[in-house]
Amino acid sequence: MLRPRISLVGCSVGIRIRPSAESRSENKVYSEILTDLLNENGREWHLHNNCRSRLLSTELLDFRDLLAAQNPDVVIINVGAVDAPNREIPKWYSDILFRRKWLNLYGVATGLYQGLIRPYFRRPLVSIRMKSPWVGINRFEKSLVDFLKFVEKDLKSKVIILGINSGSERIERELPGSLLRYKEYNQKLKEVSNNFNCTFVDMSELAPEEYFPDGVHYNVEGHRWCAKQIFNSIKNEIKT
Repeated sequence: MLRPRISLVGCSVGIRIRPSAESRSENKVYSEILTDLLNENGREWHLHNNCRSRLLSTELLDFRDLLAAQNPDVVIINVGAVDAPNREIPKWYSDILFRRKWLNLYGVATGLYQGLIRPYFRRPLVSIRMKSPWVGINRFEKSLVDFLKFVEKDLKSKVIILGINSGSERIERELPGSLLRYKEYNQKLKEVSNNFNCTFVDMSELAPEEYFPDGVHYNVEGHRWCAKQIFNSIKNEIKT
């Protein structure tokens, strides 16, 4: 029997733990914990974690060839936390900071951002940019739909979509108006999930101080909770 396969595609929420645990053995993100849960009965699931920093919904289709090679039984999508917030810099500037393009400008752009923009001008620049996210909600929806059509047609995998957490006071203070954006984009994730008969795992009720203290990334407890919810969803749909 072939080993069941899962492919996870998403942003840094799937690869960061904030703060890190003191014990290295406890520093597991939800994909690793999920793999442990699935393999308790000797089934030998294999999970590919394809998450990367600042992954936007508009970049999902960049993973087509990789996912085709992985040929997953289940695809987990974890996007929205980067798309939704109101931003102090335009997307092209973030492309430099995250090494997507114009790498020769990385040093200068990073120095300017870390030394000046982030500590002193983040909040006012959000207002100057008229509280704009990097990906508008209509484009966010279209990107999700296009990706799910690819999964439906080419992979024929079951899909689990993870909701966006609710954010925190720190996020709202630094990027005003973002908590409302999170709600709007989370609702869009739910709608698209329903339209494509995907499983939606809601994260919006989690308390930030308990599960994601920095307002975005899960701590150890957050990753454990997330893994258990995904595990229950897989158990309900696929015999493990």
